[in-house]
Amino acid sequence: MDPRRDLDRSSGGGGQRPKACFTVGMRLTNAQWTLIAPLVIPRRRNDGRGRPPQNLRPVVEGILWVLRTGARWRDMPKEYPPHQTCWRWFDRWSKDGTWLRVRGALLRHLDEAGKLNWDEGFIDATPYLPTSSETRTP
Repeated sequence: MDPRRDLDRSSGGGGQRPKACFTVGMRLTNAQWTLIAPLVIPRRRNDGRGRPPQNLRPVVEGILWVLRTGARWRDMPKEYPPHQTCWRWFDRWSKDGTWLRVRGALLRHLDEAGKLNWDEGFIDATPYLPTSSETRTP
């Protein structure tokens, strides 16, 4: 049996959630959070209205958990915020370009630290063979 598919069925409620041990290594370090926090925390309205800002670090970690594991949003472990919250922020940040800014900030940080080798590159060279229906001429 694949341990990645081992579900904790003892956690009542609607959905089945992966065991918490599968989330080891999915946490941001304080240095990583310090780097990306200014990019993901929304600005307060000038008139002071609206909800107070929430701690978005667990939301980002929950999103990263889904992206890294390939699991369904509703299968997020209980230690993260509700999957609907994480999905909403993921969708918002995808549409407004936040993830691109986060990626850029992380790449700049690695480049400044001398941890990127710009002389190397990797290209996906997956071969593609047309099916018989695609090679037929009308």
